[in-house]
Amino acid sequence: MKMAQMNRITYLRVLTVAIGFVLTSVNQAQSLDSMIAFSSDRDHPGGNHDIFVMKPNGSQVRNLSNNPLSHDQSPAWSPDRTRIAFQAERDGNNPEIYVMNADGKSPVRLTSNRFLDVDPSWSPDGRKIAFEYGVGGVGGLELYLMDPDGKNRFRYPLNRGFDRDPSWSPDGRKIAFTSWRAGFRDLEIFVMDADGRNPHVVRLTESPGWDVSPSWSPNGRKIAFSSNRDGNGEIYVMDADGKNSVRLTRHPEDDHSPSWSPNGRKIAFSSVRDGNWEIYVMNDDGGNPTNLTQHPAVDVSPAWPPNPLAVSPKKQLLMLWAAIKNSH
Repeated sequence: MKMAQMNRITYLRVLTVAIGFVLTSVNQAQSLDSMIAFSSDRDHPGGNHDIFVMKPNGSQVRNLSNNPLSHDQSPAWSPDRTRIAFQAERDGNNPEIYVMNADGKSPVRLTSNRFLDVDPSWSPDGRKIAFEYGVGGVGGLELYLMDPDGKNRFRYPLNRGFDRDPSWSPDGRKIAFTSWRAGFRDLEIFVMDADGRNPHVVRLTESPGWDVSPSWSPNGRKIAFSSNRDGNGEIYVMDADGKNSVRLTRHPEDDHSPSWSPNGRKIAFSSVRDGNWEIYVMNDDGGNPTNLTQHPAVDVSPAWPPNPLAVSPKKQLLMLWAAIKNSH
């Protein structure tokens, strides 16, 4: 009787501590002052790009990849924030996908393609990386999946067109992407099942301009994207089903490549509004745009790390409860 009571007390203590840990983790993840990764030629003016990181206020800029012989671009954080995938022209061939530690150490090449492999995007569970696979010819880009070590590659249903800019929904079930499936050189945003089993895709945008670079909000309800539908590149946001599109930026110069902050309250983007490409951040409604980089170099492709707990903290608690209960 005493042993059963002790087991019950131990079980409750472990559960209480674990739940407290998850709740604390949720709060920390939602308020964490995360580093923004981006690509810049500031250490090689007019030449090769490196992967940099900085604080969301533009301070503590640091060169991670630091390779003067390679264009290192398109950084993408792993969900646990310990690694960064990127594209690079190292090893004597066209851009390939690499991954390195978050401090820039231990870069590893994941792909090998005589054309190109670019624009990596991590799945929310960190088990897969989506990327663009070059097949040669006009518009020859297809979407592929692979493990974070480069193995087990999977090609999404063949389109024979131009599929690019993969972006995962926070629950890992969907991938938004850019394609001219609607017509030659008519770039629109589509969405499909992330596992690739269903060849059906859903068209989200339909405009006279180009709609590109989709980026899911952390809660999965919105998708930010770039479009020149009003004459020049601007940042827009729409519901995840493509409805209620709203223009966030209004400037005669181009704005591109939106990336949501982990808590969904800010959007980073690239802009040439100050005469050269810089990284800006604004509120999720387009308010208070602020130049973070303020540097004469080319600073582009901002990437905020994802928030793995932002979608459903309740689901995290339920999973934890089940795990503890099963182990009791």
